[in-house]
Amino acid sequence: MLIQQDAFDALLEPVTLMSRAGLTDTLDAHAMRAMLASLEEARKQIAALEDINYAQLISWLVNLAVSRKIIRLKVAERGE
Repeated sequence: MLIQQDAFDALLEPVTLMSRAGLTDTLDAHAMRAMLASLEEARKQIAALEDINYAQLISWLVNLAVSRKIIRLKVAERGE
């Protein structure tokens, strides 16, 4: 449950930051509704999960971090 909450919090964080910075006023009503609907759908999907595959979750997070250049993976050279 804690991991599910953390996953949803990570999705909600950009919206929270935008709101605190007053940037949500610059979004039109349609864009705001679409963003909130997307967050609600993500929340429902997270809540529907019964078992968490931690290996898959960690792999997804690492791949996302690599694609966003937050971390770099060092590929081990195989000695033959």
